[in-house]
Amino acid sequence: KKERGRGPTAPAEVLTLTTMSSAEKISHDDDNDIGGDVLGLISAFIGRAEASASGGGQQHGRHRVGPHRACHQTVEGREIAAKLSTDSRVIVFSKDRPWQLQQLLKSLHLHDDAIEVFVILKWSNMAFERGYKKVMQGQDKVNYLVEGGGNSSFSTLLYQALNHGDRGEIVMFLTDDCLLLEPIACIMASAAIALQRHKTGKRRVFNFLTRLHPGISYCQTRNLASPSPRNALRYVSNGKICCYDRALSSGEFAYMFDVSGGVYRLGDVIEMVSYLDNQDTCHPNILESRANQILKSNSLQHLTDQLSAIPSRPSLVILTVNRVQDIYNAPIASDESVSPEALLQYLERGEELDVERYTSRLYDASHIGDLHLKERGETGAQAIDLSVLIPVHRGPAKYASHAMASIVMQPIEELLLSSSRNSLSLQIVIVDDRCRDGSVEAMMETTKQIAQTHSCINLVIDDKRPASTSKIWKRPASPDCKAAIIISVDVFPSPRPGIACALNHGLDMCKSDLVARMDCDDVAAPGRLIRQARFLMANQSLSVVGTSAVLFSSTNDLDCDQLELPYREYVVNRDSHRVLRSNITVSDPGVLSWCMLFSCALAHPSVMFRKRAVQDAGGYDENNARSEDYQLWLQVSAENPRAMATLPFVGLYHRKHSGSSSSRGANIQKDESNHASLQAMKHLLERADLDVTSVSVLRDPQQSDSPQDIDLAAELLESLEQTFVAKHGYGLTKNEIDLIRIDCDERIAQLSMRAFTVLGRNVVEKSKVWAMWCRRTPDGQLERLSLLCKA
Repeated sequence: KKERGRGPTAPAEVLTLTTMSSAEKISHDDDNDIGGDVLGLISAFIGRAEASASGGGQQHGRHRVGPHRACHQTVEGREIAAKLSTDSRVIVFSKDRPWQLQQLLKSLHLHDDAIEVFVILKWSNMAFERGYKKVMQGQDKVNYLVEGGGNSSFSTLLYQALNHGDRGEIVMFLTDDCLLLEPIACIMASAAIALQRHKTGKRRVFNFLTRLHPGISYCQTRNLASPSPRNALRYVSNGKICCYDRALSSGEFAYMFDVSGGVYRLGDVIEMVSYLDNQDTCHPNILESRANQILKSNSLQHLTDQLSAIPSRPSLVILTVNRVQDIYNAPIASDESVSPEALLQYLERGEELDVERYTSRLYDASHIGDLHLKERGETGAQAIDLSVLIPVHRGPAKYASHAMASIVMQPIEELLLSSSRNSLSLQIVIVDDRCRDGSVEAMMETTKQIAQTHSCINLVIDDKRPASTSKIWKRPASPDCKAAIIISVDVFPSPRPGIACALNHGLDMCKSDLVARMDCDDVAAPGRLIRQARFLMANQSLSVVGTSAVLFSSTNDLDCDQLELPYREYVVNRDSHRVLRSNITVSDPGVLSWCMLFSCALAHPSVMFRKRAVQDAGGYDENNARSEDYQLWLQVSAENPRAMATLPFVGLYHRKHSGSSSSRGANIQKDESNHASLQAMKHLLERADLDVTSVSVLRDPQQSDSPQDIDLAAELLESLEQTFVAKHGYGLTKNEIDLIRIDCDERIAQLSMRAFTVLGRNVVEKSKVWAMWCRRTPDGQLERLSLLCKA
């Protein structure tokens, strides 16, 4: 067992910090109103801001971020961030990058409340010194610690940043090439939830890795595919956080200590650093490397034998456009290096990074090489025109009201909470497919009630059903509103029974080319529509974009996590809900098209698509009663493997109940899906002799007891892989090709395990798929040997 080191040297006396003037603590009048298990947990964990008798009070060196203001652009975080005062700190490492440090600090959205920020910086010449002094003048809500020798060595300054003042509970590390896509208050609130999430007798979360999310699939620094452990990811905190067991992960997701966005308990970090010597803490990169070595030792097993957590959507990118450290020869991500000297000119000209352009791109790695600068005079406002298509057969009405509120409130929240002031016109097309339970009427009534309480809505409801008594209902926006939201609700009868017919008819009635799907018993997540619309507008080559989803029901199963649905204030009967499972889809377009051959990898109510592209593909097949969407996505992606993508965030809460269409007709849906897969594979391979048996085994290996059928399915799988890559290779990235190979390896492994279950030890001699598994994954020999020994 390694002996504990001395840790970073404590300074002989407290150094004088270069800080802003002392900030006042903010008292929160609504602290006592914090409700719910999650909010109560966080409140107990990170404490509350204390107000002095005068309501203010001086506090040396404490510079706070106001979550109730900093999260104005993050709708999902408002319930937590608006009520929390996060007692935590951020430590930033910077060398010869004053402009990048400036952009990072701006992306924090620093205000005057609850997060203490330290920047340990170093410059190599006077030009960088002048640049840093300019940054200090513009960002005074920060403790600047300048590295030198003696009592200002890196080790000493790190010690001071970790131990200064009254310790907070959590600490985040950042490097100056990081850029936050979410305000720091929202990130730290999510990290606090994750780091405190544990139950008696179960492992706790060790780290919150802000630079990762479920859409990460590539490690830029190693030039290797690094898929997320999607099957191990578990959504918590209403889908804002993903937790997973590191033992089930690899690559980027198995990393433990990260100075580029890692968040930890402060006590854990101090304990870990105490095992390091001064030479181990003389440089940020050496600190990271040695800390990971120490964490793998037996000395700190009580910390590392735990879970990890990541945000459920992109929250941070690392702009790897240059390299200033000389410890490791890490590659840059851009085609050409942009020297730190050149970036000094950006500082002089007042150039700024365009954060919104980073949020509207789909990156498969956390290290990227793009420098997106704001255009001069650009306001960031966009005119967005959307249609939302909702077929209604049965709700019930209380679910339909909730679904409608989750759509109508999205443009309202965007107007009230966003600084970009996007102009959004929303058309909601409701298609009445023989609905008899009053759901359509409940949806219209909910919309009227919302309009009456929000004067900024210009609402028109046009009910075109023959039996309707009130055809048109109007409520203009108040003349005092500086910006009005235009919402039109058009209700049409379906010409024929069936959801596919209702969808095709409703699609014809949609006025916008951007159409979002929604079911009348689901709940749209806050910010979903704006995020998808911006993404499609920024990526014209894409036709369909979906999101991840959380499946939930009103079950009383205590083993399932409790779920607090958004917009519950618009529901009369507030049932308790629990999470059934997470539906975390593949983000990479090429890999998504590959996975579509075997199952419907898009949650239909979560998608937004281009009307023209869907109609060009033939629309919804009205001969399919249960899998009309799956057939359509296969048609859209048949010739263009990059036509579809999913955004790595929870955009939908997908309800399961006894009356939902997905809970009925499971056998019909299975048969239709098998047939759709068969036709897609025939088209790809240009083979008319394929049998549905092999397709069904590929889709669900557990249903087959025939070794011959399993072998034929494995041969079909390899043929599909080779043909797919050969046909679409021009449109696939190298990483996507690697990910398809990894996915194929996993499917071969599943088929092999099924063959082993059927044949036992005889699988070695009688199974072709077993030999195929051995050939494709030689590193799995120990796993296979263990299986055979136990047989």
